[in-house]
Amino acid sequence: MSSYGMGGLNSTGYNNSGMGMFQFGGLASGLDTKKIIAQLVALERLPIKSLEHKKAFLKSQKKAFNDLQDKLADLEKSLNSIRKSSNFLEFTATPDDEGFFTATASHSAQQGTWQISVDQLATVQRNKSALYADKDSTAHGTGTLTITIDGTAHDIQIDQNNNTLQGIAGAINDADIGVTATVIDTGTGTNRYQLVISSKEAGTDNAFTLSTDDGDQDLVNLVNEINTGDGGTTSGKFQTAQDAKITVNGIQITRGSNTITDAIPGVTLNLLKTHDPSGSNPDTNLTVSTDSSAIEDKIQDFVDDYNAVMEFINGQGKVGEKGKAEGVLLGDFTLTSIQNRLRSIAGGLAETGGTYTMLALVGVTTDKEGKLSFDRSKFESALQADEQDVKDLFTKSGVGVADRLYTAVDDITDSVDGIIKTRLDGIDDIIKQLDDRIRREEDRVAKYEETLVQRFAGYENLIAMYQQQGYSLGAYNFGGTGGGK
Repeated sequence: MSSYGMGGLNSTGYNNSGMGMFQFGGLASGLDTKKIIAQLVALERLPIKSLEHKKAFLKSQKKAFNDLQDKLADLEKSLNSIRKSSNFLEFTATPDDEGFFTATASHSAQQGTWQISVDQLATVQRNKSALYADKDSTAHGTGTLTITIDGTAHDIQIDQNNNTLQGIAGAINDADIGVTATVIDTGTGTNRYQLVISSKEAGTDNAFTLSTDDGDQDLVNLVNEINTGDGGTTSGKFQTAQDAKITVNGIQITRGSNTITDAIPGVTLNLLKTHDPSGSNPDTNLTVSTDSSAIEDKIQDFVDDYNAVMEFINGQGKVGEKGKAEGVLLGDFTLTSIQNRLRSIAGGLAETGGTYTMLALVGVTTDKEGKLSFDRSKFESALQADEQDVKDLFTKSGVGVADRLYTAVDDITDSVDGIIKTRLDGIDDIIKQLDDRIRREEDRVAKYEETLVQRFAGYENLIAMYQQQGYSLGAYNFGGTGGGK
């Protein structure tokens, strides 16, 4: 007997005689067999839904840890600006007269006042040709144009394809040798075009000369008028390359640029115009001092980024009105350990050996939720009282608060064996296991559904066969009565 309780049907729903009797969809029984199968399959899929729910929850936890890692990266960046002794302090450089130079101070600047006189500005060399009526068609000979800069000769070939003013300018620029060439349209007169050659950088080291050894007479004439000319009214050199000269506290300094970075420690000077030694402002005093406002801005950035981390962690531990967790990391040990580690450093003692051994003493206090607040005025007072002590509180190696916090955050976010990386790897492993289980369950449910379809098809065919037999018996009885008459 078959699994359907009927010897006349095989497992495909056909009778053994080969006659197709497949009836499915409740046509024979009147039942909605498709719906019944769907409901039975849905019940079998409940374990899969549970696994998928666990997987979705783990993914939300993974996203939460990635979000935390981003906030810790911001904190690490702001800590990096205040954790080193070499860049904790900020300085401002202020000249008492404007217009002669500007000044900016780096972390390595030193407080003090310097007397500065700008004696000479660095300039670039500029030479020009005579004026010509055409820039694109008039030929100026052929040969080798040699431009010598600081003793180094650069050869540029001039031929019939590039021996116009515009062509020569293009050949010089294409050579990229430290000078630039431009054809200027003066806009007046019949002869209005002029070739101007300039050194790219100021200073005597960037001065240049032009020459030609094998050029024809037209090229020789052009080179001579550009090189020497008539002193600048029509052609020749009209600006000489020269170095900048300044006097700092009575010592004259010469540099090849108007940007001077090494005259005063940690200060960059940008020269604008010269002083008049016989005038009312023969020099300018430059004062370099600590920029407390800039330092406070860096501390505020640290406080803001630290609070962003604490707000995120605290938000994960909140429970809604109905007792449901609002964060997916509620009670997570990794999160708790991160919070405790950061709070213990930020609110703890820094054994610097100085007066200021806690952040609270310089205006950075902690509330009951672990968040920081910053009192700028208190910090500025502490900075004025003992600048070095305040700097040590944040930066002293191994004990400074910012230095220790940076190390902690770096450990936590380490991409190889950090606590967050370890936690994320664990989540990925569980997700992979869940995917394997879901795949196996899907295969099991698919086979179960296939079995149900075959079984219900068999039931329908069985019922259809009995119905057909009933119809045949009825017809037989009716015919037999007629014969008896």
